[in-house]
Amino acid sequence: MGISEEKFRELHEKYKNLILRQVYDMTKDYYLAQDICQETFLKLYSYRDRIEEEKAKGWMLVVSYNKTCDWLRRNKKYYEIVEKNSDVVVSSAENPLEYHAAEMDNQNRCLHILRAVREKNEDWYEMLILFDDFGMSKKEIAERTGFPVGTVDTYLRRCKKWLKARFQDVKEK
Repeated sequence: MGISEEKFRELHEKYKNLILRQVYDMTKDYYLAQDICQETFLKLYSYRDRIEEEKAKGWMLVVSYNKTCDWLRRNKKYYEIVEKNSDVVVSSAENPLEYHAAEMDNQNRCLHILRAVREKNEDWYEMLILFDDFGMSKKEIAERTGFPVGTVDTYLRRCKKWLKARFQDVKEK
């Protein structure tokens, strides 16, 4: 039982594109897919003594799927912003393909919104990511960016106000 170093390399060459394609199909983000693929193989390497070679492919597919779902769940905040403004209401239990398509549509909308914020004001973008994605407090953001806490608060409020005005048409649809 177990996978040798040489066999690990063979498994990597044989299945890296399969794992990458599975994750990319779920996220539509090539760089994220590369990261999750790498994490999957790192996990396989650390468990190589406990996994049988015949079961490695299935094990990696399950691990990469779970890692992708975890990433999507952790980053759901951005999708929720878009979902509230979306006219697409899909039940994940009823039709998985429709749900996956809606998730990808929502992800694309979200990326569009984040790109717009970044183009408008790089500082707003950084503070929004730190506040919303990383859950940092305004004080922590101030320490990290070098701006006073009041400025961080003002920038976040202005960003929110600008987003509401800029994407009002999305909300009304």
